[in-house]
Formats: sequence, structure tokens, C-alpha cells
Amino acid sequence: MKESAWRALALSLAIGLLMTLHSALADSTDEKQKIARCAKDICSIIVSKNAKGPDLSCDLTKTWEREEIQKGADAKSLSWGLGSARCSVKLYAKRADIAAALTSPLYTSERLS
Repeated sequence: MKESAWRALALSLAIGLLMTLHSALADSTDEKQKIARCAKDICSIIVSKNAKGPDLSCDLTKTWEREEIQKGADAKSLSWGLGSARCSVKLYAKRADIAAALTSPLYTSERLS
């Protein structure tokens, strides 16, 4: 698969992840604000297709409390012997790379991480 296809796939997955998990991640007011801000930043870059401006950078975290996990486990007749679980993601993409991928018929990036 070409590098540009990988980048487009990664961007699509990131957008899908943010949009799909928005309500699942948004427990606290702070989490809701961070997710909404990141979604707004992604959409702004996509709509404007402008390479100038700040890069996309989002730090998102979700903590599932032990009781919440146990409730889900109980529903499936499982047990959860551990404590709370925390997931974090640091989403970063160069704005110029996103704009180029959206405006060029064929785009290849030298950076893929």
C-alpha cells in the first residue's frame, strides 16, 4: 500500500475514532471539552484545506472506573479482578500534510508515524 494511502487511512481512522467514541469518552466536563475541541480542530482543517495555521495536536484520556467495568463484565458473566482502566491517545498531524492530502490528486508524505 502506498504511503499516501496509509496516511489517508490513518487520518480517516482518527476522525472516525473521535466521532464514534465522542459520547463514550465524554464522562467529565474536561473530557467533553477536549474531545469537542479536537473534533472542531480536525473539521476546521478539513473544511478550510488551508496549510497555514497550527498543526493538529490532541491529548485525550478516558478512565473507566472499576465499578463501571464490573457492571459490563457481570452482564456477560465475566469477572473483573483489577481496578480502574485508563486509556490515552496523543493525536498529532502536521496541518500542511492534512491539507496536501486533501487537495492533491496524489500525495506522498515523507513522515509516517
